[in-house]
Amino acid sequence: MDSETTIVVSEKSALVDRADGASNEAATISLWDEVSSLVTLAAPIVFTLFMEFIPSITNIILVGQMQTPNLKQYVDATAMAVMYTNITSYSVGLGMATALDTLCTQAYGAGNLRKFGVLLQSALLGMALTLVPVTLLNWFSGDILKLLGQEPALADLTGAFIRVMTVGYPALYAFEVLKKLVQAEGVTTPMAVLTGLGNILHVSMGYYLSQHTFLGYLGPAVALTVMETAVLLGMLGYVLLWNTMYTGWCIEWGWHAAWSHVAQFFQFGVPGMLMMMIEWGAIEILTLVAGILPNHILTIGVNSILSSTLNLAYMPYFGLSVAATIRMGTLLGANQPDKAKRVMFLTLRLCFACALLTASAIVLLSPVLPRLVINDVDVIAYVVYRVESVL
Repeated sequence: MDSETTIVVSEKSALVDRADGASNEAATISLWDEVSSLVTLAAPIVFTLFMEFIPSITNIILVGQMQTPNLKQYVDATAMAVMYTNITSYSVGLGMATALDTLCTQAYGAGNLRKFGVLLQSALLGMALTLVPVTLLNWFSGDILKLLGQEPALADLTGAFIRVMTVGYPALYAFEVLKKLVQAEGVTTPMAVLTGLGNILHVSMGYYLSQHTFLGYLGPAVALTVMETAVLLGMLGYVLLWNTMYTGWCIEWGWHAAWSHVAQFFQFGVPGMLMMMIEWGAIEILTLVAGILPNHILTIGVNSILSSTLNLAYMPYFGLSVAATIRMGTLLGANQPDKAKRVMFLTLRLCFACALLTASAIVLLSPVLPRLVINDVDVIAYVVYRVESVL
């Protein structure tokens, strides 16, 4: 074997070349090749995360472009819905799915693709159990917001918006499970394409429904539900018809197989879920606090833009961490711990570089971003004035 081995990430090949479970720890790789390999893997993942989060912002933008005397109330209700669902729904689903970053990547690195079938069933069952409290929290969100001190009229508008969004959660959670299994094999481009197309569908359909139908401000929520269902169907089409990678997963549907790894799924998923709920909640909870301030109409609008900006800035780090987890899990499964440690330190350096870029982007774009969301002069002025709090 050559003294230097170049690892190339592709849609068809393994992330780590090894033979019959033997360690390839002795092989070396240049720093640039490792950076290139990690960035190649991370770029589509970061793009996919952006595309999954963008609908939360475009919902506010679409509602903000409506011609109605109750514009501020509708925008605030949408912003409150985004806050609530990010904490109680999206962070829960994305957090629980992180269990598969560990389980699937190590199984793939060890060459045990047959285990994917059991992990798929256990993850789907675990997500179904998770959906029970999530659905209850979201279906009765209007009443919960009133108990938390929000204005009743605003809480009712928010609750109606969230109820429509709740219909799409099963499709969203199922997509997250399939996404993790496919990403574990180093395949990341299809999800980027599907979520990108899904956003085009969401924006076009959301604009039509909000501007030209009786649905009004609920139109973007309906469009989001349709988008999540369409993306899941596209993902199923890719896995079952286009790539047919499922044939190596040894899927034998049965309750025994599904239950066999549910405890393990929750063991790894619950910490990831709590971490994401705390990280997102620390930002989004400010919208809830803004709702009980004297000038709550203005403060909710300002805070929603600032929190959305911060959440967007968070995505590159989230994407890099997912890529690093996939890379490290594959290496550990292939019994190459030293290379996994090297990837960890390299990822930390890349995150530091991202911090400089995101801080610069926030400062430079602060006068532009609020105008994309709402045409209110007061809100725009306060966002520009308070942008330093984001940094």
